[in-house]
Amino acid sequence: MQSPGKSRKSVVVTFRVDPHLAEALDRLPDKSAFIRDALRGSMHEPCPACGGEGRVDCDAAQWLRSVLQRENARICTCCHTAFASSTTSQDEQCGHCGPDGHRH
Repeated sequence: MQSPGKSRKSVVVTFRVDPHLAEALDRLPDKSAFIRDALRGSMHEPCPACGGEGRVDCDAAQWLRSVLQRENARICTCCHTAFASSTTSQDEQCGHCGPDGHRH
């Protein structure tokens, strides 16, 4: 892990694209930022706990899915987040959306 205060050095990466993609990239105000965001997005996946509102890396998503399955988590029909539920309960909504109203 990097210590606070030390900046990470950038590494230049090059790759080939077809002329049409190169032209489209050249029209972007910040081509590098766009490419970085696209690469980060493709290496992460939607968070299984929040129904895709956030993104986590693939290993974390796999681990989280196993935890949710092991804990018998349910997906809220209202806000689509995972929530803990007893194995005998057939709850369809989390505690924030359920009988006590929306508290999120």
